[in-house]
This record gives sequence, structure tokens and C-alpha cells, in this order.
Amino acid sequence: MTYNIIVNDKNEYLIESLTSENTLNYDELADKSNWVEISNELATWLKTQDLSGWVTANGFEPELPIIPYATLTHDPERVKEYEQRWSELHQEYPNDFPEKSDVNQHLQPWTLVNKESYPGIILEDDSNDLDITGLHLEPLNAKRIIPKLTRYEQLEIHEYREILKCSLFIYGVSDNATQVKRYLDQAIKEYLTGNSDSELYYDGKRLCTAITNAPDIEYVILLTPMFNTHDMAMGGWRWHKWGEYIGRHEVSHEYLSFETGIDYVLVWELIPLKRT
Repeated sequence: MTYNIIVNDKNEYLIESLTSENTLNYDELADKSNWVEISNELATWLKTQDLSGWVTANGFEPELPIIPYATLTHDPERVKEYEQRWSELHQEYPNDFPEKSDVNQHLQPWTLVNKESYPGIILEDDSNDLDITGLHLEPLNAKRIIPKLTRYEQLEIHEYREILKCSLFIYGVSDNATQVKRYLDQAIKEYLTGNSDSELYYDGKRLCTAITNAPDIEYVILLTPMFNTHDMAMGGWRWHKWGEYIGRHEVSHEYLSFETGIDYVLVWELIPLKRT
């Protein structure tokens, strides 16, 4: 069940307006911009408080779900099959498939981004205490490699609804991996303790729904670096095609190569996985 409630510009809720989604007139909702959606958990907490009038959610501190991240490792048997297939393709298409396979380029564990690892370019450092569990470096749009090299596979589209009970498609652009993990954790907190005025609310709602309904599903974040060539060429990497940018740079142009003051960004995607 989803709950709606009236909120004011001080982020205070009118207790008497709390109502479930199926008792609210949608025409009425559309006409009142101060209606917001809140989580079941916050609604339950508000109903248990002996309060009336305008109140805040201060004091509501639920236990936040933890995203169960997976660590992907190459499975020897599947690597052997991959290498064998690569060898066959090399024999048939030597110009497209070099003798040595690309297996070592895939699903590399994340190493912290900082000015020491990338000297001479403008970037935002990863936090030194970042937990890199679930973070993997991967070429763009190469997520289908996961079942070919590991004992995991990505959920099929129909399984998002059947298993996760939601459309969990969360991706975007960041300055580093630290921002991504913080974004996902903050989205969960915003959903449980905030309201739908927050830009993170619905990502948090999807995450909480998936974690609750499918506790055996694990997650990885695939990250692909994009470097600013500064050549101001049309047809290069574009911001808007890869999701919301959650970094610190103020985007001024459609193409990264036109930007100044930034040399490096990451395209990222959260991938739900099942063991095989």
C-alpha cells in the first residue's frame, strides 16, 4: 500500500491528511501540489504517534536495508569455454579477433580513482575508505559478459516484475564510484524517511522493494570511464544519453569534449544478479 499526505514548505506533515493511495481522489491530488507520497514505514510511524496538526518526521530512524553486493570472480570452467570460443572466432575472423582473448579486460575489481592513479587530469577522488565490494570496471554496454565468465547471470526483463516486483533500472553518470554508492544508500534513506518531493525517492522505493521481495538477489555496479578529449568534436560522448549526472561539475555542453574543468566521468549501472 502507498500512502499520501500533505506537506508544507517546512517539510512538516499534516497528520489528519494521511491517507492510503486507494482512498485518494487522483483529480484532487493533481490539483494540490502539496500532496506527497511517503513510505509505508513512515506512515506507520506517524500513525503510532499521539500527534495532531503539523509534525515533522524527526525522530523516525528506521533500520535501513543494506544492498547485498556480489564480488564477481572469473570461473575457470567458463573462462575455458570463453577462450575456446574466442580461438574459434580468431581462426574464422583473424582481423576482428586477435590471437589473445580479451578475458582479462572484463569484470576487473575496482581500484580507487585519485590523482595518483590518474596524474595530470582533473577528477574527483574516490574516498579512501570506499568499500569496493560489488564495484567492477567494465567496457561500455558489456554486461552480457557476466554469465560467460562467472557463476552469476543478470535477471531477464520479465524477472524484474516476477522476482523483484519492480522495474529496477538504476544507472547514470558520476565523477567516481564513491558518489554512486552514496547515491544508492541515500536513495534508500530518502524513501524510508522522506517523501516523493526528493529526486531520490523513487530509486529508493525500487531498491527497497527489490531487496525485500528478493533477498537472494545480489547486485554489482558496473563502471566505465569516459575521458574528455578536449577536441570539441561532434559525435563524441554525450551527457544526456547515459542517465542523470550525480557529480559535482556544472554541465554546460551536450558533449563532454566541449567541457572545461573536468577530464573524467564514469558511466555506471546497478545490475541485479542471480547465482547459477
